Amino acid sequence: MKFSLILLLLICCSFECFSKSFAFGSCLHQKKSQEILNSIYEKKPDKIIFLGDNVYGDTNDGVQNLKEAYDILRENLNHFKNQQFLSIWDDHDYGLNDGGNSFVYKKESKELFLKFWNIPSTDPRWIRDGIYFDYEEVIKGNKVHFIFLDTRYNRSKLKKDYINPKKKYVSDFDKSKTFLGDSQWLWLEKAIKKKVDLRFIVSSIQIIPEDHGFEKWSNFPNEKNKLFRLIKNHNNTYFLTGDRHISSIYKEDFGGSIFFEFTSSGLNMAWKDNNEKDSKQIIKTININNFGLIEFSKESFKISYFNEEGKVISENYFYIE
Repeated sequence: MKFSLILLLLICCSFECFSKSFAFGSCLHQKKSQEILNSIYEKKPDKIIFLGDNVYGDTNDGVQNLKEAYDILRENLNHFKNQQFLSIWDDHDYGLNDGGNSFVYKKESKELFLKFWNIPSTDPRWIRDGIYFDYEEVIKGNKVHFIFLDTRYNRSKLKKDYINPKKKYVSDFDKSKTFLGDSQWLWLEKAIKKKVDLRFIVSSIQIIPEDHGFEKWSNFPNEKNKLFRLIKNHNNTYFLTGDRHISSIYKEDFGGSIFFEFTSSGLNMAWKDNNEKDSKQIIKTININNFGLIEFSKESFKISYFNEEGKVISENYFYIE
């Protein structure tokens, strides 16, 4: 794999190799500086993937705060006329910090989300127990498949860490605990069977990292293993994640199958004092406001991270096998 990436870098070293692009990012507070949106706009991405925490509208008394947050975001996004948005939520646009299936306003929150992102009334998300969906597009002759997971609506209660003050949660091996719920798992099992050339599984929370004590798929190890068993034999499958207020790339070897995860977090909410290094991490932690960009060619795709001013921080190339 390392040789392939180096060879690809030599072959595909200019922007002209790549055509269509998708921007991606998370953690965008509606009341903070929106400078990074201008930088995203200038890159002229064909689509923009919002990975969650697209607004901050936490509430414990109805969803008025959330509605007001969306009203501000609508104005902030007003200049994006030609881009399609592909969005999932995380806790702060769900309505409750670290919220899961017990959130009392989750139905009202879901309705606000679907209305804001202009999801047609005929879309199955309106009748699902969550906002999960998938999207396919042929790019440079390759069928590219995006699977967007909902890690909030059905997620079981997390197990708190009462010993280590630096960690909020510990792994819970209770087999009854779930991130997705039965219906979403059944849907995912069918979606993963689609024959495609390249696939991105989009999760608001991180999948591969193991070392930090915040929300991640490792909180429920049985669920994480179930996911990897499901995708083990599907080549060219990658993860897009957010939530952490930092960005990086992670690598997992699951029974000889290699997977990569691209986290982009902190559109305007970066955790500038966080210099963590996860054991699965393969590039330096990015702890300034940033966004990611996927650029596609016939044989490969490029993952780039950019700062608020639109200057490149990191570029990484991946071959489509």
